[in-house]
Amino acid sequence: MREHLNHILELLNSGEKRSREIFEAVNVSEGTARKYLKILQEENKVVSPQKGLYDLHEDYRPLTPLENRKIVKDLIHFQRDTLIIHRRDLDFLLTQPDPDPDEKQRLLDCIKTLALSIDRLLKRWNLLTQGYDANTRQAVEDAKHKTVEREKQNLENAPPEDQRTEVGHFHSELKVLWDNLPESEKKSKTV
Repeated sequence: MREHLNHILELLNSGEKRSREIFEAVNVSEGTARKYLKILQEENKVVSPQKGLYDLHEDYRPLTPLENRKIVKDLIHFQRDTLIIHRRDLDFLLTQPDPDPDEKQRLLDCIKTLALSIDRLLKRWNLLTQGYDANTRQAVEDAKHKTVEREKQNLENAPPEDQRTEVGHFHSELKVLWDNLPESEKKSKTV
């Protein structure tokens, strides 16, 4: 049952759907699909803005790239402002003749936590926008993989003579002999 519920949620992830579209996609009876939709509505995962029309609840609807960008920008601004406040506090604390070690440690811990959260935030942003985090090694590996895939596809579409792969060489003297053979002989001797 949970598998069908998840299938309905995935289907609604792309936008509103009519009940008939859901019944056909989930491949269950109409009554069973209605029961599943009712369960999802009770769990507040699905809403029905009109009779026979279903959509994900706004809490489960995916964010658009623009919404993601705004959230990341707001978080960056928040962290920047918080770091400015902590820096002022830390500067003030360090200028005192006898700074309180506990207060100093608390401020350093706050700055460390903020720095870690910035790192996580930027990794999330890179994953959302680029498909990988800020790890350049992973980006290089992804680029290599894409290049290999492109070369495979180009090879599949190439004419048969370009799809040949040389697997070995004859002894150098035999290669000279092979090169001196007439073309008709070469064609009859090759696979």
